[in-house]
Amino acid sequence: MSPPFFQLPSELKLYIYELVLDDSRGIELSKDTKVPEPPVALACRSFRAEILPFFYRGSTFRVASIPLLRTFLEQLGPERAARLTDLRLKRSFWSWDRRWPCIEGVVLPEGALKIEIYDSGVQEWVWMDRPQFEKFWAGLVNYHVM
Repeated sequence: MSPPFFQLPSELKLYIYELVLDDSRGIELSKDTKVPEPPVALACRSFRAEILPFFYRGSTFRVASIPLLRTFLEQLGPERAARLTDLRLKRSFWSWDRRWPCIEGVVLPEGALKIEIYDSGVQEWVWMDRPQFEKFWAGLVNYHVM
């Protein structure tokens, strides 16, 4: 028999997830940050499996450097990384015309994953669709800091 929570209507569970996973401040990642998970995910395995996709899809992750972003995405793994929808990256590398942020020659294309590039309070947006995100992911995995 499943816990009573899992017998609630889907609409009610989604509303509860929104309340529990309120991400008004975003999640700032640092070199000591492990892959974040909401504390409520510790309640039970079934609840964790159900709530984590909502957490990664609905949270804003702020990253200050390319190496840190690479580490974060490696720890997440492709399945969880594919659920990200809002990633904020500090501007560090730019293409020759300063229009697109670059990671070791990989230009971030336009699409459906929202990536905010921020520098000194200036915000710019880049969008990526999922197939292009896979290329971005591959570029980060192969990125090495000298």
